[in-house]
Amino acid sequence: MMSASRIATIACVLASSSLVGCIIEDRHHGYGGYGGYVPGSVMSIPACPSGAGSAANVSIDTDAALTTAVGEGVGVFVEYQSGGHWHIWTSCDTIATGGGCTFDVTAEAIGSNVTNVRGEDLEPSDVVGSACSPAAYMSVSTGSNFDGMLFDAPAGAPIRVTAALGGALYPDLLYWVGGGVARNDAHSNPLDLTPTAN
Repeated sequence: MMSASRIATIACVLASSSLVGCIIEDRHHGYGGYGGYVPGSVMSIPACPSGAGSAANVSIDTDAALTTAVGEGVGVFVEYQSGGHWHIWTSCDTIATGGGCTFDVTAEAIGSNVTNVRGEDLEPSDVVGSACSPAAYMSVSTGSNFDGMLFDAPAGAPIRVTAALGGALYPDLLYWVGGGVARNDAHSNPLDLTPTAN
């Protein structure tokens, strides 16, 4: 169990820029299907990442879960379940600050494609979808709740996660379980995560 003290507190700053394109989005609550084609989405990072550039590479424990208290810490949490099932969710320090956090997150399957992209516990203004076959994205406002996205990729294949908080890329915003321990010490955003087992 990860305590709130282990989660970096980061000030939430609102910023965004527009991307234009044909994007599939999920605005459903819970485990919904795709919404429909819309003309664009407001994201502070590209919804379809280019894959260019470098990122630190870490191992993520297969079938390990992360927990934190609702509204008590800021982070983007990445989990991998055997068989190629990914879960990424967000948390904000709303209880301490009284404010919310805006997150834009992309997950790119390195050398392959994502499938079965869907949202989890979304509010009406939150979006989850796929703008291109290698990547899934979410753009959410998180307060005293969690927001998440789930998707599939080839079993055991690595993914690259990029996460912006209030439009800024903080190096220790991403959390995962490595070696049985909750970690956020890669000092990299984006971050490549490779499962320990398929």
